[in-house]
Amino acid sequence: MRIVTELSEVNSLLDTYRGSYVQISMYNVSLKRLALKLSLPNNLEVLYLMGVACEKIKAKFTFTNLGLIVISSFNQVTKETTTIIKDEISEFELTTSGGYSLGIGLESEFDFFLNR
Repeated sequence: MRIVTELSEVNSLLDTYRGSYVQISMYNVSLKRLALKLSLPNNLEVLYLMGVACEKIKAKFTFTNLGLIVISSFNQVTKETTTIIKDEISEFELTTSGGYSLGIGLESEFDFFLNR
């Protein structure tokens, strides 16, 4: 498993998974941490895109990724970073105040996180 946090690399990886099946996965009860699992047919590796300190979500429980992207901006006045993970075509949008990370690897490598 590899963890990616650099915005341009995250968006590049998401672009390679364009058209993937997306599920809401690995969330805590308060939904303050929420991961999206992206998988493609005939590809053993999956992506898990984690939103941290989630503030707002507009989503279907599953959808096909037609153009998922991550946008991050820093507010000079409030000194806070806001991250938006969105797919405009499927109308998915997740807003976080704690950022994001992306894990890529074999499904079995994520078992530790899934079984906690």
